[in-house]
Amino acid sequence: MSNQRTEGRAEFPLLVAIETDLERSRRRPALLSQRDAEQMLAHLAADLQGLIPGIRKARLAAAGVLFDQCQLLRPGTPVYAALSGIVGSAKSGTATPALAAIGADEGRMATADLQPDDTIPPAVLGLLPLLAEGPAGLLEELAGDMEHRFLAEGQVSAHTASWLEAAFGIGVGHARFMTLTDLNAMFRMQLEHFGYLPLWELIDAALACSGGELSLETSNGTEYAWRDGKVRVTFQTFDWWANEGPGGSVPADEEALTRGYGEWVRELRRYTSTLAAHDVPVAFRLPAGCRGEVRENFTWEEVAAPPAADPIASITEHSGPELGILAVTAALDDGLRHFYPLTPRGLNEIHEAVTALELSGEGMAFPGQIEIDCAARRLRPAAFE
Repeated sequence: MSNQRTEGRAEFPLLVAIETDLERSRRRPALLSQRDAEQMLAHLAADLQGLIPGIRKARLAAAGVLFDQCQLLRPGTPVYAALSGIVGSAKSGTATPALAAIGADEGRMATADLQPDDTIPPAVLGLLPLLAEGPAGLLEELAGDMEHRFLAEGQVSAHTASWLEAAFGIGVGHARFMTLTDLNAMFRMQLEHFGYLPLWELIDAALACSGGELSLETSNGTEYAWRDGKVRVTFQTFDWWANEGPGGSVPADEEALTRGYGEWVRELRRYTSTLAAHDVPVAFRLPAGCRGEVRENFTWEEVAAPPAADPIASITEHSGPELGILAVTAALDDGLRHFYPLTPRGLNEIHEAVTALELSGEGMAFPGQIEIDCAARRLRPAAFE
């Protein structure tokens, strides 16, 4: 998050946070052409120089594109690394300050790191990154000024806001300069407000790119650890959650167990999808004592099962309200194998894995709920009447 120094020079990341009106915009912001990107940077530089006069002595780089905060807050800050490359290519060997902007060519940015991530849906907050580069002493002084003045006085001019609205084809509520530290602090407040502070701690550890370790447990009893460049997650199968995990205190009632495990899965998916959006690697593991295997996109657990009194489905899809498929149970000759998706791709791979088992039996069942043996507190195959 701090300015980077190289041979007496330094870089400092900043940005313009633009609160957009999605009701007015209803589409992704446009990518600016080279000419428009240069004009954009000229507008922003004029506003910035009025606020921080010393910035005239530094170089500024920007790209004509708006990002989601997930794409700016990624390990190694790849967007800013790309802007650093723009600054480097713009240097002429003189001490003359410069504005270096880059726009899109035929709807694409020059590098992948400057291309908006289409997998992230449009958000109310659009972020326009800028990079200041100059002598280390100057950047240190400017960084202090920006950290102190942006929060109180950082709003861009009405003229610039109007230009940004027209250029990007969006509705602009307001736009203001921020530092990357300001953005991370705001991100922390957002997640803390919704009860996800441990998620911010994991992402912040990844952003720090240090060799430190972090272990924590969420309110739903999920264990996470940041170690060796990855977030490591203990995945709780239903059987383990309901007997050995936090679900052990839930009454042996189908509705209560379904609701409790659904809440656990919902929190897990929120964590892992947010980590993925921030490009933080995630590695799953099973709790000690689970007999199974973790693959890249799904995991499975094998358990013994008593003989069934009724004919059972050879394949049962367990689903929860608003969560879709939570697990798939395959009835083997000597027990059960429960498959759990870890990523959206996992379901397709589970179907392939189940097909490869060449099961014999009564076919597939889609009960629209989680089939539970409440006495044993375990998943079970659906029974045919």
